[in-house]
Amino acid sequence: AMSLAISERLAHAFPDAHVVILVRNQLEMITSAYKQYVESGGTGSIHRFLRPARSPHKTPNFSLDFLAYDAHVKRYESLFGEDAVHVHAFEDLRRDGRAFVLRLASELDLDIDLAEVSYSARNVGYRRWTRRITRVLNLFHDREIPNSSCLVALPGLYPLLKRVTPHLNRSPWMGRHETLRDFLDADSIERIAERYRESNEAL
Repeated sequence: AMSLAISERLAHAFPDAHVVILVRNQLEMITSAYKQYVESGGTGSIHRFLRPARSPHKTPNFSLDFLAYDAHVKRYESLFGEDAVHVHAFEDLRRDGRAFVLRLASELDLDIDLAEVSYSARNVGYRRWTRRITRVLNLFHDREIPNSSCLVALPGLYPLLKRVTPHLNRSPWMGRHETLRDFLDADSIERIAERYRESNEAL
């Protein structure tokens, strides 16, 4: 919903709607996006993921520019009005889901049955060894993913991985959940953080 076309379509279909935008620390978001890339069939390193070559695939490449949240917020405010756009931190939801829901319900004047709300995580990122094993096995299916490679296509492998890896990922034997420090050096991380400093201050 962050693309220009989708935001304009939403404004046309629901001109009086209120928009809730959750923003996440960019360093965590990059880590999560890379894990999702591997889960979707990607085989590249995080360096290839962050600096992708031009791809003929329909699936868009990742772009660091996408995580400059202030531009997205300003676009929605111009389409729906400033009072109709509500920006919240994803970290607040993760820290205390119930308090977050109560605050959002109050802000939007919603009547919510808290007993029906689940606060458990549904989309849990890959652990270290789940990611590493999956990335290697991704070399053996030909699903079209930008900046990925296929050595030999084994029919049915990708659907099998999608069924098996969630169960595998629940095991502590698969290691801990990685952060960006597991992929990039401190200087690179600082440069990325600095890239978004002005954008974050504008929120």
